[in-house]
Amino acid sequence: MKLKLVGKRHETSNIWSFDFEPMDELSWQAGQSIRLEIPKKTWGYSERRFTISSLPSAPNLKIITRISDSEFKQDLGQLEIGGVINGYNIEGELDWGDLSRTKIFVAGGTGITLFHMAIRQALLEKIPVNLLILYSSRDTPMLFEDYFDHISKTNSYIDIIKSSKRFDVNYLFNKLQTYEEYDLHIAGPNDMVFGLKSELKKLGINDQVLKSNFLQ
Repeated sequence: MKLKLVGKRHETSNIWSFDFEPMDELSWQAGQSIRLEIPKKTWGYSERRFTISSLPSAPNLKIITRISDSEFKQDLGQLEIGGVINGYNIEGELDWGDLSRTKIFVAGGTGITLFHMAIRQALLEKIPVNLLILYSSRDTPMLFEDYFDHISKTNSYIDIIKSSKRFDVNYLFNKLQTYEEYDLHIAGPNDMVFGLKSELKKLGINDQVLKSNFLQ
């Protein structure tokens, strides 16, 4: 499918959002991701997968990402308004599981985008879920910081704890002991996700609690 860039916006630090107008009929669900493909300046294509950061009711498809030094991110950042890229393989389905269990979301950096979309859709659909969000980021302000501050103040069943440093395994383990029934989901840089999961398993947090993915 063809996607035309119709807007881009600086969000915070080196994080930008990109709005694409689908040139073909397109639909998605909250929390799904899409593979984007950009022509290289030499030959061939480079590709990455991104969480879709716009609600299914939105006319345009949005992604949010950190612009790094990689070839793909540099090409994306330099894409001009009106530029056309390819999009493929929209996939994934949010899995809230047992709603009687508190959901604990641990997010690092732009890993918060998946949880942001899930929570927006849950509030829109009035899904009765208790949430604890542990969000670490060195970005100032944090991505979606105003949004999370607002929903935690206006919804008694949503709490958020923010930190400029990653939550270490000991902090998480101690925090988890205050919850009798919970599902734990982690999103962020690969080293953070795999590192925390590995250490938590060593401390006895089992797979029933430590979910491998928030998506089916």
